[in-house]
Amino acid sequence: MEVALFILIVCVIAVYLLFIRKKKPEPPTPEIVKHPYTAVRIKPHQHACNAAFDMSHRVFLVSEAPKLPLNDCNKAESCRCGYVHYDDRRRGKDRRGESIVMRDAYNKKERRDDEHSGRRKTDPGNV
Repeated sequence: MEVALFILIVCVIAVYLLFIRKKKPEPPTPEIVKHPYTAVRIKPHQHACNAAFDMSHRVFLVSEAPKLPLNDCNKAESCRCGYVHYDDRRRGKDRRGESIVMRDAYNKKERRDDEHSGRRKTDPGNV
């Protein structure tokens, strides 16, 4: 009799856990979208060190931004510098930025404007 009562109690608990007690749905976690060009700029406070003012004009990708206080900061104990956040470090209509490689490769003179415009002797300009 005691065994049957024990089995009955176990069955009731199992039914309760499986069917009666419904799990509360977890609230959906907001999806954080990380843009590849999110950036920051150092915002020095009024009495910041020279290093903060020197770097305040540069915009850094978030992953490449220097940690605050800066390594060269001579006021690290009282540093109150912060970051200005940007959704996109690129600016303007053409946001690619100037590439040193492309600047050196393009000298504003096109080869097709040369005096010798063709490879054959019969091409114009190759007489």
